Amino acid sequence: DLYSLGATFYQLLSGRPPFQEESLQALVYCHIARQPEPLHEVNEDVPLMISKMVMRLLAKHAEQRYQSARGLLADLTRCAVMYRENRVIELFEPGAEDIPPHFELPQKIYGREGELAMLLAAFERCLEGRPVFLRVAGWSGVGKTALIQELFKPLTQSGGYFVSGKFDQFRGNNACSAIIDALTELARQLLSESDESLQHRREMIAEAVGNNGRLITRAVPVMEKIMGPQPELETVDVEAAHQRFLRTLTRFISSFCEKGRPLILFIDDLQWADPSSRQLMEWLARTADPVPLLVIGAYRDNEVDPGHPLTLTLQKIEAACPIASIDLKPLDPKYVGLLIAEALHRDPEEVA
Repeated sequence: DLYSLGATFYQLLSGRPPFQEESLQALVYCHIARQPEPLHEVNEDVPLMISKMVMRLLAKHAEQRYQSARGLLADLTRCAVMYRENRVIELFEPGAEDIPPHFELPQKIYGREGELAMLLAAFERCLEGRPVFLRVAGWSGVGKTALIQELFKPLTQSGGYFVSGKFDQFRGNNACSAIIDALTELARQLLSESDESLQHRREMIAEAVGNNGRLITRAVPVMEKIMGPQPELETVDVEAAHQRFLRTLTRFISSFCEKGRPLILFIDDLQWADPSSRQLMEWLARTADPVPLLVIGAYRDNEVDPGHPLTLTLQKIEAACPIASIDLKPLDPKYVGLLIAEALHRDPEEVA
């Protein structure tokens, strides 16, 4: 783990870690999005070359860091030789022998500047305190998930939550399966928070679901560790029970949306969503509470025609809540070439 090694070197040479934050959320944001203060500015005794090497280890994008321990060791050895011979470490271009040990695609977005701007605009509208629905359509493998994951940085800064679920064509007609998966992920995130934060969340949930908490703990068993044992449910007929389930789940999800701290619910492969999931999305769109909720639904548009049930659901949602739309097309050959060039560490002209 070369990034963690960089953090270790940073503390070794400066006397403090790269970031000093009290809250876990703020610390995570720093490691995702902020560059630490240059090492030679924290400790003037650290040679500039050593500082550059440590900061290279701590680069935000993985492809900008050292790619191998061998490459790092070669540079450290070169520094050691210079210091032994001249008591000075001169500047040189790092990474001359840093050849990646295995093939890995760069972890960044190519050719999606317009789509990324639309994604961030939807997030900003959500921060204003209202539900926002975003549909992302495109063929399988076109990059829908990679694009949506670009929301991690701004979301972490706001202290909100990002959870995701994915429908499976062969999973059967399990009600709200992808949404239940997302809420299970949310419960696990909550369990990593402080006791004070957990108590606050417990109170918000209790106020939202009332006496229907067992519906939540039955659907998301791990949530009982947060909510505690729940009372028995009142017996009602099948249709009333279904409506109660959707209403309770909607209120439960809304309880995680606080001013300035949004919830992003990303549901993938909506073309395989079951009827209950589609109904729940309609309920979320019609919620009367102005909450910072961003629901992102991704699907393969080549599998959804005008008669598909998802098309009707999206029309109903749009009638209740504006839908932002992103249609991802195949990458322009220029960007495919750039991706290949950077993956193979070659000039774009050479791979054209």
